Amino acid sequence: MSIRDREASEMANTRPQRLDGIEENNLWDEMVLYSPAREMAFSLNPSAKGIWELCDGRRTVLEIARELGRRFDGSDTEMLSDILEAVSHLRELGLLKPEEAPPPKSA
Repeated sequence: MSIRDREASEMANTRPQRLDGIEENNLWDEMVLYSPAREMAFSLNPSAKGIWELCDGRRTVLEIARELGRRFDGSDTEMLSDILEAVSHLRELGLLKPEEAPPPKSA
């Protein structure tokens, strides 16, 4: 398994969570997010909106992929790489809470 594959596998088991204080405004099937702290707005297309709504801190990225696969009648496996990329981008934009370190492995 390559380093990139290992990182993707680890990220698939993270539980992304929306940052507190982000304002959400629905526009038909899209969404505009506003970060008062950064004084920036971000536009989400329908698929990014679906990912955003599922980033509640309870679901893993893999579970988000499964849910969106059901919603859009697609393969969660095919969607996973796009969802990983979207979650990573939302984190980079400062819209999701920073990824928590995994618990230490017991010996």
